[in-house]
Amino acid sequence: MLLGQVQATDIETLGKGAIALFIVAFLIVFAIMVGLLWVGWWVTNRQGSSCPYTNSLMRRGEDLAFSAATRVQHFLNSTDDPDNPAFVLRYAAISQQTHRIFPDCVNIFRVIKVDWSFLKRRHPGKWVSWGSLTPEQQDAIVRRHRTLEGFQTESSSLNPRPQDVESYYTALKPGPLYVDISTAVLLGWKMVPETDLEVLVVQKPYHLEEEPDS
Repeated sequence: MLLGQVQATDIETLGKGAIALFIVAFLIVFAIMVGLLWVGWWVTNRQGSSCPYTNSLMRRGEDLAFSAATRVQHFLNSTDDPDNPAFVLRYAAISQQTHRIFPDCVNIFRVIKVDWSFLKRRHPGKWVSWGSLTPEQQDAIVRRHRTLEGFQTESSSLNPRPQDVESYYTALKPGPLYVDISTAVLLGWKMVPETDLEVLVVQKPYHLEEEPDS
């Protein structure tokens, strides 16, 4: 009789322990599911960085219409230049105000990450505004390139630092042109034909630096 009571007590204790363990496991699984749902919502709804030029919202390149995306890729392919390779629009972001495309700035969580370092990531250099150069410096740069067609050379900020550009110049199309004075390499926005989109184009000098007169 006593043995039966002990066994019944042990079974009851084990049953209560199993129920408690089940409840704890259920709560842990429930918490994990809520956490995953929250992370999914956060990733889906968080756009990320704003446009460096205007602080306006940006959209992901994957949302671009097929016809526009095709024209962008065709424009990049037509350059046949290793310094201007085609990029994956899925990982690019587009300024909703300026329509400039920033490649390789959407991470695996589909969050946009872009700041003023995008210029040096696009191509290494000490970039200054085209408008900050003296006329003599501009002429020297022009002589070292076949052409500057498509770049914004008509109107440019006098401030050397790209991030100090005034709002007037950010609104111009195409966007600002930058130059590395030491190498004469150009880095500037160009319009994609038949669209209002812009891409950042690298152009290296064609002519060698002129030797000074002996």
